[in-house]
Amino acid sequence: MRHLLPALLVAACVLGSATDALACRMRVPRADELAQRTIIVATVRHAERVEAPGWNTWQVVAEITSEEQSVNRSTFEFTTTLSSDGCGQTPLPPTGERWVLYLDQADTSEVLDAFPLDYVKDYDLRLADVS
Repeated sequence: MRHLLPALLVAACVLGSATDALACRMRVPRADELAQRTIIVATVRHAERVEAPGWNTWQVVAEITSEEQSVNRSTFEFTTTLSSDGCGQTPLPPTGERWVLYLDQADTSEVLDAFPLDYVKDYDLRLADVS
């Protein structure tokens, strides 16, 4: 029995660390960083999974549907990750879902970050009246 105790301790440590590795991790936007970027609201036209071990990562094509937004293009393609696969395999962004694209102020063709509108509204005060 005395020789079995070290083996049980090792097994408990391995199982405990495996649980940590599978924990659900969600990306949380930083309001101070978002405030420094140009924003546009776009509608998802297509999304597909991208191989990224440990993460739910998507390649998304979104289209601007409002002429009020001043950028030089109407369609954007970007890659985004919102959660780890410890959250399970999250569904793809559905066609028609509205997303906020955060662009480089100097180069509005580059998407630096992107989040679903309903998710990011709590982090970016500029979106308070956007529905």
